[in-house]
Amino acid sequence: MLQRLVKRRKMRYEWGMMGGIAVGMIAAGGAIGTMLRAMLVGRLLPFTATLNFPVGILTVNILGSFTMGVLVGILMRVSEGGYSQGTLYLFFGAGVLGGFTTFSAFALDIVFMIQKGQYQHMALYIVLSVGLSVAAVLGGMLLTRPKIF
Repeated sequence: MLQRLVKRRKMRYEWGMMGGIAVGMIAAGGAIGTMLRAMLVGRLLPFTATLNFPVGILTVNILGSFTMGVLVGILMRVSEGGYSQGTLYLFFGAGVLGGFTTFSAFALDIVFMIQKGQYQHMALYIVLSVGLSVAAVLGGMLLTRPKIF
């Protein structure tokens, strides 16, 4: 089932097949996700400053990964009932969560840590970001669809 969902997602991303409505859904979702990210990172700035560690982006990426897992689990369950989940994924997955999470900010934080010589912080940040984000996606999927393997 997961392979079928991935195959459908790949097809949806072929720009030649996307109509204006699909592009609009991604753009609208992206705008919402970006605003949510800015609000959450802003709220976490005091922790980032106190700990001298990018708590906001780390939190956003883990929360976004968990939410992606929940979304994919729900869409996999719904698609078994014959319902096409493509438009829901475009808005929530590619749009909202694509705008909410940010790999570029993650990469920039790493460069800043290298510039400051904070190699232990950098290593911890990479391990936590990647490890916890993958675990969060898996946890979200398991929460909504216990039999994913």
